Amino acid sequence: MNRIDKKLKEEGKLLSIYFTAGYPSLDDTVDIIFKLQESGVDMIEIGLPFSDPLADGPTIQDSSTKAIKNGMNTNVLFDQLKGIRDKVSIPLIIMGYFNPILQYGVENFCKKCNEIGIDGLIIPDLPIDYYEANYKSIFEENHLYNMFLIAPQTSDERIKKIDSISNGFIYMVSSSSITGSKNSFSPEQINYFERIEKMNLKTPRIILKSSSGIICEFKRRSPSNDNINYKSTISEVVKGYQEAGAAGVSILTNKKYFDGDIEDIIEIRNFVEIPILRKEFIISEYQIFEAKSIGADAILLIASILTSEDILNFSSLAKSLGLEVLVEVHSHDELKKISGNDIDIIGVNNRNLDTLEIDLNNSIEIYKEIPDEFLKISESGISKVESILRLREVGYQGFLIGENFMKNSDPMEEAYNFIKEVENEI
Repeated sequence: MNRIDKKLKEEGKLLSIYFTAGYPSLDDTVDIIFKLQESGVDMIEIGLPFSDPLADGPTIQDSSTKAIKNGMNTNVLFDQLKGIRDKVSIPLIIMGYFNPILQYGVENFCKKCNEIGIDGLIIPDLPIDYYEANYKSIFEENHLYNMFLIAPQTSDERIKKIDSISNGFIYMVSSSSITGSKNSFSPEQINYFERIEKMNLKTPRIILKSSSGIICEFKRRSPSNDNINYKSTISEVVKGYQEAGAAGVSILTNKKYFDGDIEDIIEIRNFVEIPILRKEFIISEYQIFEAKSIGADAILLIASILTSEDILNFSSLAKSLGLEVLVEVHSHDELKKISGNDIDIIGVNNRNLDTLEIDLNNSIEIYKEIPDEFLKISESGISKVESILRLREVGYQGFLIGENFMKNSDPMEEAYNFIKEVENEI
C-alpha cells in the first residue's frame, strides 16, 4: 500500500507542508525534511523550482527564484534525496511544473522517483486527458500517485472525471484567499466544501487555501473598442492566464460584437485545466448544447435579455448537461428574475449597457441583495488592485477582468503581475 493511502486511513486531522527544495540554501533540503518529520508533519510536498512564471503566490515565487540561483535543479534534487528512506517514513510528494519533468524524460523521472521512494506527484499544468492518454500507465508502473487540483469554479463533470482516475487525494483549492492569509473559512468556502462532500467522491480531499479568484478574459474587440488586441493568439494568452494563476478563463464566442468564435474554445479545451466560461448572448437551448459540445465548463445567462422563465429553463438544462451557470445582472430588478436551484454564480456587471459607463458602486449596492447560496463575482471595469481589495471587503469572491489585460501588448505578463500583486495584498 502506498504511504499516502496509509496516512489517509489514520484518524484525525492531517497536516501536509510544502517547501521549496534548495531554499534558503542549496543543501537545506534533506535537513528540512528531517525537521518536518520530527515536528509531527503527516506529509511533505517538496517543491521543484521552475524558472518560468509560476501560478503561485509571491512567497513561493521568491523561494523558487532563489533556489534556482542556489543551483537547484532536477538532478541535484534526486542526488540529495538518495537514501532518504533510511530515515524518513512519512509520505513524500514532489510538486512542480511539467516542463522540467518533460525535459528530464517522464519515464526516467518516474523511475527515479520510484527508486528514491517518492510516493506521488502534483503537477498543476499537466492536463488530465493528456495524462490519462500518455502517462497514467508510466505512473502506475512506478507506483506513483498523481494528485489533481480542483477549485470552486471547477464543474461537477470535471471533478467526477478527476475522481474517476485519481488515487491518493484531490487538492481542493479555495479561491477566496491565498495560502496562509486567513485562519478560518468563509461561508462561501464552507458551501464549496459541502458541495464537494455531497458528490460522494471516492478520493479523499486535502484543502489548499490559494488563488485570487480572478477570471481572465480573452477579447479581441468590443462594442466600445473596435481593436483591443488582434496580435495575441488565444492559445498563448490562455496558457499565460493559466500559468499566472487565473481561477478561470472567459471566452467570448460572439462574432458580431466581439469577433469571437466557438473555434476559440475548441482550440484551447485540450490544454486548459481551469474552468472555461463561454460568454455569449444565449437565447436558445441549442446554444447550451453547443457550449457543452465545444468543451465549455460554464455558460453565461444575461438577465437583461432573458425572462425569468428563460433563466429557469436554461439553467436547468445546463445543469443537466454538467455545465455551471453564471447569471449576469446589471440592476436590482434583474436580480428579481432569478429563481430555481440550478444557478451557481451571480455576476454583477458594472457597465451601464445604455451609456457604457463603468461604476463599481453597482456591485457594492447590489451585493447585499444576492442570496448567500450563490458565489458572487464582479464584472467589467476592474483595472486596479485597490478595486479588487474594495470588492473583496464587501464580500465578492470572484472578479472577471478582460480589457484591462487584453489592451496590453503582453496580456499574459499583465495578468501575471496583476494577480500576484493582488495575492500579495490579500
